[in-house]
Order: sequence, then C-alpha cells, then structure tokens
Amino acid sequence: MNKKSIFLTVAAIALTAMIAGMTAGCKRTHEQVVEQYPDSTPMLVLELEGEGDNAVRVGEKRYYANGQLQYEKHYTAGKNRSSVASGTWRYYHANGKLFAKADFDAQHPMGDHWSFENENGEPYFAEGYDSLCVTELNELETPATIVLYRDKNEEHYQFYSNCQIRSHGTTSGGKRIGHWAFWHSNGQMQAEADFVDGEQDGTYCVYRENGVPYYRGTFDHGKRVGRWEFYDEDATLVHTKDY
Repeated sequence: MNKKSIFLTVAAIALTAMIAGMTAGCKRTHEQVVEQYPDSTPMLVLELEGEGDNAVRVGEKRYYANGQLQYEKHYTAGKNRSSVASGTWRYYHANGKLFAKADFDAQHPMGDHWSFENENGEPYFAEGYDSLCVTELNELETPATIVLYRDKNEEHYQFYSNCQIRSHGTTSGGKRIGHWAFWHSNGQMQAEADFVDGEQDGTYCVYRENGVPYYRGTFDHGKRVGRWEFYDEDATLVHTKDY
C-alpha cells in the first residue's frame, strides 16, 4: 500500500470515528432540573437526549415535597424533535408505595394495562368488576378519572394529581345512584351524599379541609327539606334554616 492509500485510509477511519462520536454525542442523555421547591430540592426533572435546541425529552420525574418520587415517565424521540410517550409509566403515593402503572405508546395515549395499589401496597379496587378504564388524565398526566364496569353499573373514582382520592360513586344509565363521597386533596372528607335515579335523596354533609362540618341537611327527591344546620370552624352550630 502506497503512502497516498495509507493517508486516505487513515483519513476515512478518522472521519468515521468523528461521525460516530458526533452521533453518540447527539444520543447522550442528561438530567435537567426545571422546577424546584422553596428549599431548592428538585420538583420536576427532565431526562434529555442531545444538547441545546436539539435536546429531546426522553424521560420525566416529579417529586413530592418530602423527596419521594411522585411519578416517572418515558418517551421516545420522534420526528421534529418531538417526544412520544412510550414504555411503562409509574405513579407513587407520598409514602413511596406504588399507586399505579400502565404502558404508553402512540396507540395508547391514555395508557394500557393499568393496575392500581393503595398506600399499603394492596390492590386498590375490590374484585368483581368486568373491566377497568382510565377515561381522563389530569394536568400532570396522572390518572384523574377511572371507571370500573360492573354488570350495567359504572363505578367512578376520581383522583388528585398527588394520588389522593377525590370522589367515589356509582352511576346507572348515566345517573348517579347510591352513596357518593368526595374528599379534599389533603385526604379529609369534603362531602357525602346519597342519590336515587340521579337525584339527591337523603342526608347531605359538607366538611372543611380540617374535617370540621360546614353544614348538613336532607334532600327529598332533589329538594331540600327539614332543618339544615350550619357550623363555624370550631364545629359550633351557628345557624339553622328550615325548608
């Protein structure tokens, strides 16, 4: 092999190595903290592939104020530097226990193969339902509304982004039936009501975020009846009204 051939061969090898290095650099991932709590601990951390304007989000982690992981999501770098949901996403209770997980991809933007657990690591929903569907994600893309189908009835669960339950009740033919319960985001009861064929019927109680009653009364086929009681923040009865 003459000197010119050797030179060209070495140059080709160097060029190939340089291209490989550039390609590897573009595929390199790193984490970036984009939101913090007042004490400077991470709130939201992105995993990015590439650098600068060419960086694409391929992962995302959010943390509770106590430092526990709130959720972890995965993405695939798509065309035009877009991020496409992919892989298994996991959501956690504030105590670190798994709350939910599901598989995401372009065909399942609402997730698939969902499973849920309570704060003790046990199945969240009682057995006996025919199927389960997540019908809504909230602003953080965590499960917001979950419907369990049981015969002709639909059992509804709603959750806050911190995985605390927001409401629970049943519908039949699109109308609320039976007992419905609502909670504040801190886990305290917010309200309790009973329904018959879509109308409130029975005792109705509303509570403050500290658990103290706000007011209570009775409905009869959607109309307020009898004596309604109103309480102050010390749970002292301050006012009544008759219907």
